[in-house]
Amino acid sequence: MKRNRKINAYDLIESVLFSKFDTDKLSLNDHCAYLLVHKGIIVSKQSIDGRFNGKAVEFIKKLLEQALSEEILKAEKFPLLDTFTKVRIKDAVNFQLPEHLKKHYPGSGGAASKAMLKIQFEFDLLTRQVLELEVSAFTKTDSTNAHETVNKIQPGELVIRDLGYISIENMKAISRERNAYYLNRLKSSTVVFKTIGNKPERFNFSQIESKMRKGNIRLMETKAYIGEDQKYPVRMIINLVSEQVKEERVRERRKYAKKKKQTVNKETLARCGLNVFITNADEDLLPTKLVPPIYGIRWQIENIFKVWKSVGGIHKVKKISKERFEFYLYSKLVFFIKSWQAMQIIELATNATISYYKYLKVVSISGFNTLELLFKKIIEAVGIDRFLLKEYRQNRINEISIKKLINSCISTI
Repeated sequence: MKRNRKINAYDLIESVLFSKFDTDKLSLNDHCAYLLVHKGIIVSKQSIDGRFNGKAVEFIKKLLEQALSEEILKAEKFPLLDTFTKVRIKDAVNFQLPEHLKKHYPGSGGAASKAMLKIQFEFDLLTRQVLELEVSAFTKTDSTNAHETVNKIQPGELVIRDLGYISIENMKAISRERNAYYLNRLKSSTVVFKTIGNKPERFNFSQIESKMRKGNIRLMETKAYIGEDQKYPVRMIINLVSEQVKEERVRERRKYAKKKKQTVNKETLARCGLNVFITNADEDLLPTKLVPPIYGIRWQIENIFKVWKSVGGIHKVKKISKERFEFYLYSKLVFFIKSWQAMQIIELATNATISYYKYLKVVSISGFNTLELLFKKIIEAVGIDRFLLKEYRQNRINEISIKKLINSCISTI
């Protein structure tokens, strides 16, 4: 700031986040009203509008970079997973934007929205430190992101990602160049060989699924080679799913095939009854029985996206300038990251697992300036009515704490 102004940077951010958290309903008059009531500042809406410029966007981006660079305490030990230096979990969330932003955030074209945005989010399960938070156009694919960020992976780390990030080239880079480990699901379209040589033999998943179902074999492991040309060696773990889950998958697969005017063969239907995982980590690092539940940890990041949308309304965007939209977006991302870090401190202090949804709802109406007081109130409340604690439901993996999940698996080994 070159001279004193009525509104400082904090005032502007606060008026974005706490006058109305749903920024799709936030008007310039709302900013003015908030500053008058809470700060005693009288300002015109034209003056507020002028604050949303390129320099303001750069400023808020710097705040986000700073928030991401701050490390937090390692909350707890995860048996067996502590053999890895980090457990990286990454996914992306997409949402549509008003069409006037298509020049800056082009969509996929066709019948879809002409303007779409993608947010890549990655965190370390062991420390809850955020490792990546990138905003880009929808046209930048997950595989492109995986290629561009592979050099950030360090030796001894475990990488868990969705199918969109996976390629044989990426797995080779993680294993051979970065000396790290991956745990992925296998794409249903990937060709798998049992043996290679003069006459490569393909896996017959129809026979495997039938054998496992008849013998009530829930889990099996084998060595395999993936890719029609590459024949890349992997450790493959096959998990039999229930008949109900298989039926649901078959219905979806037939529906998709009908839409695309494709046929569904016996092998495809058989793979609907299986979860197939591949990894380069051996049994000592990643025991077979732990592979399905550890991969299931990935639901956490999807739950985070749901909270960002349901509480933060991050996907709700109205027709405003590019700079104002980006300031709103990055302000919310700063808020999400700082509140996420604060939640870990509260969990440490209370030795409890907090519902991120309930927590963010409370924090979003409290504000940064009351966060310290809020910590004390939450800690007191946890001991009284536990209004932020998760209520666990039996046999629901997305309602079971990670520590309890891992411990229960270890006890069966």
